[in-house]
Amino acid sequence: MSKKFIKKTTIISIIVCMVVMMLILPFGCNSEVVEKKAIIILPGIMGSNIIDAETGNPLWAPIEKYSNEDCLRLQELKFPEDLTKILEQPSVNNLLDFDGPGGAYEWVEKMTVNPDGTTNNRNTVQVIDKDGKPKYSKVSTYGTLEYYEKMFHFLNNNFGAEYEVRIFEYDWRLDNMNSAIALEKFINDQEYTDVTIVAHSMGGILASTYIARSEENQNKINKLITLGTPYFGAHKAIRVPENPLSLVGSNAEMLEMVNMVKALVDGMNGYGAFEKLYDMILNFVCNLPTIYQLIPYADMLNLYNGDYKEFAGMGIINVDGKPLKTYDEIISFLKSRDFANERCINNIQKWQDEQYVVRDGKKIHASKLVDTRYFVGINCDTELAVNYVDGEMVDCTMSKLGDGTVPSYSASCGLPLDDSKVTAFDGVSHGKLSYNDECLQKIYEVIKE
Repeated sequence: MSKKFIKKTTIISIIVCMVVMMLILPFGCNSEVVEKKAIIILPGIMGSNIIDAETGNPLWAPIEKYSNEDCLRLQELKFPEDLTKILEQPSVNNLLDFDGPGGAYEWVEKMTVNPDGTTNNRNTVQVIDKDGKPKYSKVSTYGTLEYYEKMFHFLNNNFGAEYEVRIFEYDWRLDNMNSAIALEKFINDQEYTDVTIVAHSMGGILASTYIARSEENQNKINKLITLGTPYFGAHKAIRVPENPLSLVGSNAEMLEMVNMVKALVDGMNGYGAFEKLYDMILNFVCNLPTIYQLIPYADMLNLYNGDYKEFAGMGIINVDGKPLKTYDEIISFLKSRDFANERCINNIQKWQDEQYVVRDGKKIHASKLVDTRYFVGINCDTELAVNYVDGEMVDCTMSKLGDGTVPSYSASCGLPLDDSKVTAFDGVSHGKLSYNDECLQKIYEVIKE
């Protein structure tokens, strides 16, 4: 075979290949990429189920499933009817047998976070398939005690034809960076390219940590809607490690409920059983990284140094009538407390910085890198200063500038309430932001934009 023939054949082959590529490219590589759209609900702290890796049973919360109607009613806590209803459940009776299998002591031990921030059962799963059906019959379907059922169905009914509506459940005991990496993997594995996130409470911190991780993550976010997210922290995160019972509130009905439960469990388990459980819960709370990630940020100091006259001369923490004026003073004070996990306190500033991105020499909060709408509850009694006298926490200074848990200044990420990105809901408390009809309608309008 002559060299001339081989050369001619080669040239013809190249031309044929080029013609084929010219025919294919307009319909292949240059065709539009099909977007895969999702609306992802991110629960707040304690809002996600945690599955026991060994048994597949719910570790949090280990009681029978409730209807959404029951759950919403329980949030109002009509005492004592609702408490009685809870106590009648077999799984609750198991917990009340503190020393028994599946009892409260065993449960808290399984839930406990080690001082180094790890747990002994790291396996968690997505409870809802993409078609909205539950995977596990023993586990609540829409977050802890069906907390996000109303929101899920509202979004799925209105947008399910265009978006996959998902609840991303995560182990809220772990550092939010762990959860942000898990969220990143979830979005990538599902091949979502156009994501709207609706985040309640700490879920917004998870979202901003995810966004701050990379431009690739930022580019996948169409909208971020946050409901009562403590972007600059919340004072309750200082109060709870001092007294875990403050999680259930401090009014007379709540204290009556606590005393009723104490009498009940001591009667079943012997005198002192409640105090032992209290100490175990205290240990759990004090080693919980996410509690420290919700402690008021350095940015919160601007609230006391700005235009809010009612807080002039006050601080995040006031000791014997004097405010701690710098964040270094606050960190030092927290280290001195009995509850302090030094590793967590040393990481507070690092965790805060993980929600920021440096652009052109400026530090920008990650939520401001995407189209974010900040939903804020106002005119609910909210802690805005924690006060200590003679080394003891005595009370909190209250204000109407918040949703009962998160100050409005924190939930708006420092933006004024009349900013176009901020929507304030008068009298809507922190929990209600996730199912209030007015809030859901506003979410609908923002997504439709």
